[in-house]
Amino acid sequence: MDFVILNTDKALDASTGKLCLDFRLLTGEGVLVRDVTDFKYKEDDRDISKYESEAKLYPLFEPYAYTLLLLDVSGGIVDSGNLENLKDVVLEFIESDAANNADWQKSQTAVYAFDGSRDMRLIAPFTNSLTLLNAAVSGLDNTCMQDCSSNLHGAIMESLLDLEGKAGKETYGARLVIISDFGHNAGVDASTVDASTADGTDYPSWETVTARIKASHHAIYAVGIGPELDQDIMRAVGRDGVIEIGASSRNRAATFDSWHRGNQRYRVCYCSPARVGKHSFTIEAKKDGYSASYSHAFDANANFVHCEIP
Repeated sequence: MDFVILNTDKALDASTGKLCLDFRLLTGEGVLVRDVTDFKYKEDDRDISKYESEAKLYPLFEPYAYTLLLLDVSGGIVDSGNLENLKDVVLEFIESDAANNADWQKSQTAVYAFDGSRDMRLIAPFTNSLTLLNAAVSGLDNTCMQDCSSNLHGAIMESLLDLEGKAGKETYGARLVIISDFGHNAGVDASTVDASTADGTDYPSWETVTARIKASHHAIYAVGIGPELDQDIMRAVGRDGVIEIGASSRNRAATFDSWHRGNQRYRVCYCSPARVGKHSFTIEAKKDGYSASYSHAFDANANFVHCEIP
């Protein structure tokens, strides 16, 4: 598990005297570790004094700035009679997202669809208009786009490239949600087998796709639907969360509600008893066999005299 510090250059607020570190915790696979409560704090490698200093943890939840919904309209969904179910799932997701996101007007959601074609198809561009999104999804008809095979690999690669172009490669504020039976029947284009050269617009190999998923900073969720669901691929694709759709819309709504809290960061604020000199503040975190530590150097000269943590 690793710390990703979000405010290294602005951690110390001279006006309040507080040292506040904003961070996320990621596994070695790049998956966000949520709901961590086991934190310990040290100054200069010694446990901090509960009488002379204070540290406080604030778990914070952030809405996603960008969400890309990738819908499977291959024969496995359309010809099996599951398109209406897929549309219902997407509409419920969008409704739940808007209801749970206090910053909905600052967020952007796009909808794309894929079948066996080389390129996915834009259904709705990035927007915060519920009217536009609902109309675009409701307007999907019971036909494949062009090719009733399934190019899942290419669609994932193209989606991640699109998100990176929109949100940037190094941010954690974007999310890809794939709704599919997770079958890939279109084959592999030999020109895109090499992950270092693949651009994601053709038929990349599974190795290329998984390497791209592992490297991505964006959250990636998988929603399984359809009668021929490949659960192994679904779990491999859904690095940050997996749901197999059942009959209960109530369960879906509750699950979608929890998704919108998924991009979690933490803030630890610290008031040091030190008044002069250079020191280090260390945070240690543990959860479910994972552990990590991070040390932040700071200058205590007159910074902490009036420090208070509410």
